[in-house]
Amino acid sequence: MSQPGEYATQRAPMSGPERDKLERRLLTQIKANKPLGPLMRTFKLSETRIRRVAERHGLTITRGSGGNRL
Repeated sequence: MSQPGEYATQRAPMSGPERDKLERRLLTQIKANKPLGPLMRTFKLSETRIRRVAERHGLTITRGSGGNRL
């Protein structure tokens, strides 16, 4: 039998401090103008979730190397 978090589709929920730490790291990368694709791969988060974090903090995210903004 599999354990929660064993597969990518069955991740265990994050605790509050872990979620806060992940969000701080994400914000640092957004401020450094990291494109959306690499952010999604690095943090294993959906585009929607990353956009919500950025909007909550008044930031914009670059999209690809062309520099299109969300």
